[in-house]
Amino acid sequence: MKIKRDYHLWTLTLAAIGLFGAFVGQSILTPAQSTNATGDSANLEVAATIKSTIAITTEGADEFGNLEIEPDASADNMGTGTITVKVSTNDPTGYSLYITTDTADNTLSQDGITERVRALTGETAVADFPENYWGYSIDGGDTYYPVQPNTENPAVYPDKLPTAQSAMTYDSTANNHETEVTIGARISASLPSGTYGNAVVFTAITNASISGN
Repeated sequence: MKIKRDYHLWTLTLAAIGLFGAFVGQSILTPAQSTNATGDSANLEVAATIKSTIAITTEGADEFGNLEIEPDASADNMGTGTITVKVSTNDPTGYSLYITTDTADNTLSQDGITERVRALTGETAVADFPENYWGYSIDGGDTYYPVQPNTENPAVYPDKLPTAQSAMTYDSTANNHETEVTIGARISASLPSGTYGNAVVFTAITNASISGN
């Protein structure tokens, strides 16, 4: 439902990147021992190492990569939009999913307007969602979390890997494993009309890379 009087829309440009956490091993070769005995033999041990790979895609944005969120007057001016994130990896430890903006600014804003829709500061029940804030929930949950700025993206800043807050963790190999990410925002009637936006980056990292950091 659109509120024509205010006509607030949030356009989130979605980008998907994957961090390939490769496990590097060595082939083990035992050379044959020299011998003069006729018919003698020697064993050769060969170990093949398969590197771990990971890939990530998203579904649910429009043809331009945008997700429109319209506040609903019947839901106390709360608006939501949903993206499906799919991850594939052959790593038996699975992967972790991180959600950040692509810059250090994690607010929703529009050019020429000083007012902003700020990121949540912590876990927030939908019933307690404050006005003019935004965040995400996972798989239809009622708890929302802040979208961190890109300074917390472990793919961009590897030193953040041990402490970065992941949106979800999966502990097995995955073939297009799906996570439903809901982006939500609640606005006040006094917020100037227009389109408030930011770019959201989804990053998948193999758990082997995390534990081996």
